[in-house]
Amino acid sequence: MAFLLIGFTFGQDATGKLLNARNHLDSVINYNKDEKTVKLYETDIETLDSILSLSSKKYKIIYFYSPTCYSSKLNFPIIKEYVTKNEKNFDMFLVSGHQYDKIPEIKKSLELNNYYQPVFILDTNKYGNRANPFSRLDKLTKKM
Repeated sequence: MAFLLIGFTFGQDATGKLLNARNHLDSVINYNKDEKTVKLYETDIETLDSILSLSSKKYKIIYFYSPTCYSSKLNFPIIKEYVTKNEKNFDMFLVSGHQYDKIPEIKKSLELNNYYQPVFILDTNKYGNRANPFSRLDKLTKKM
């Protein structure tokens, strides 16, 4: 069972390269929890689905995160704290619809929140690189 929490997240221009989550599943699943580095991976729905299925937790939360969205920033620490207190039952997966130009902002915001689990950036080749960022999240959620 997965919960879908939306805290809208968007960006415009693709300018960088990320590790592809599908090609690095082992490091995504077996990340070092003591390492204080934000880990960003490019992903698509099929890979995200594979990652979700590898989780043994009863509940999985997919949180669409944005450091530029007030509701996302406001709710993230509350949800993170709840998941941490109930980590035996919950896994949280952060997904961002931002494009690559917002990666420094994403990393800084997550560091301020002491969040060092893998974070997934939507593949702009697959979900679009248009000026209307709603189309990326719309394509993703329709496939879920």
